[in-house]
Amino acid sequence: MSSPDYCWGHEQIYPPNAILYEHMAGSDLSVQNEHLRIATEVQPEDRKYGSHDPFGVFLGAWAGDAKSERTRCCVPATNPVPELPVEIWSAIIDLATHIPGAYDIHDYSSIAAFTFDNRGICARFRFETAMRDKVAISSVCKRLNAICQPFLFKHLRIESGTHAQAILDMLRKGVDIGKSTVRIDLALEGNHAWNKSHTNAMTSIFRYCPNLVSFSTSLCDPGPRWTYSLPCLIEALTNHKHFRRVEVMAEKDVLRSIETFLKDLEVLWLLPGHMPVPLNVKGRQLRALIVSDYTAEVRKLEAPELRACIIQKNDTCIIPSIRPAKIEYLAILDIQRMISTLDTWTSLRTLSIKYEELATRKIHWPRGLQHPTLECIVIEDLFYHFLNAASVEHLRENMLSIIEPDIFPHVRCIRVHLSFFKDKLPEAEADIRWEWLRCCLERGVRVEMLQGNMERTGNQWKFLSCNRKDDIL
Repeated sequence: MSSPDYCWGHEQIYPPNAILYEHMAGSDLSVQNEHLRIATEVQPEDRKYGSHDPFGVFLGAWAGDAKSERTRCCVPATNPVPELPVEIWSAIIDLATHIPGAYDIHDYSSIAAFTFDNRGICARFRFETAMRDKVAISSVCKRLNAICQPFLFKHLRIESGTHAQAILDMLRKGVDIGKSTVRIDLALEGNHAWNKSHTNAMTSIFRYCPNLVSFSTSLCDPGPRWTYSLPCLIEALTNHKHFRRVEVMAEKDVLRSIETFLKDLEVLWLLPGHMPVPLNVKGRQLRALIVSDYTAEVRKLEAPELRACIIQKNDTCIIPSIRPAKIEYLAILDIQRMISTLDTWTSLRTLSIKYEELATRKIHWPRGLQHPTLECIVIEDLFYHFLNAASVEHLRENMLSIIEPDIFPHVRCIRVHLSFFKDKLPEAEADIRWEWLRCCLERGVRVEMLQGNMERTGNQWKFLSCNRKDDIL
């Protein structure tokens, strides 16, 4: 059996997935050598159907490739397997290989969850898992291979300068294969010998990806050589009419380039830079701003269309710069700073609060407050334990106040973030949580939970009922 053809236009190109990240490609990134490596590791029958199992055969048959003797033997002639439309296969592949939060522009909850990923550990795992799944699907049969091609190039990850050059060579050989790329990650680890040729390769890659939506350096280790090229890379994105999201280190030159060249940017994630210099952020169309911990202070914010603000550091300057009337999603470390003006946040639908804040001091909600729009409250880090009597009393009052219908009449959902590893709670704290859970259920407030970083960064909430009270106690 001959190996399957991977074709775009009139030119045959061997499996592109192999050079999408160096983890799979080893030391040699050439397409030809990668094909030889795959040919020695994958048997022809596996390449055709993905496995020796009947499932692999039926998958090929459903895709409309039921020509082999093996398929005809396994699929009963009296009950032919229906051929699924391309649209259904595309929806299945998209769902199976989706990376939560990586492609979102308007789902602020998913974007916020994605940015909680410490050093990109979960994002790396999800990307590599998705790529393996895409490769497996594309290897089932020729029809699925053709359907899967746009998904193989949807998300590119570049791990070195030479890797960028290899990706560029691949894009040049294909016919419009970069049109399906919506996100590019620059993921450099350690010290890299980054030079002008690597920067040129990146800017050329951008030109081959006209439908690019997101560019990220959130997985990069800080390095002076490649960071100097960031303003140039941002300038190269000027004419990308679909570009809306960037994740970069907070440097003055970088922000100046964003302000100059990315007029339609909607999502900006700022990560720690080299120098903690006060920053000014401007964005005419900016709708979501995320500021990571250890990032320099944002002294001035000009974003009239801002809808979501996720501040993961103790920043005293940014809150007065926010226009509260349009904010829909708010996550800050110190909620006390905006409590007195909460009635002016008239579009707020989701508010994120640290569990520590609920226990360390009493929250004095404004007198007569009846918030018109708040629907969901997220309680972060529900693994903070308290020992003194004052903390226990603050915790009881504050936990009950956030579900008080006279204060928040429209709250219908409370989300709690639990630790993956559970310690035994002090009895007083366990009693408060159990009382609070019962009150939520009596008042018709849905309680959802997740555990650990994988669920947190994936925004994977599940319903918490009284039958599962042990999860929260």
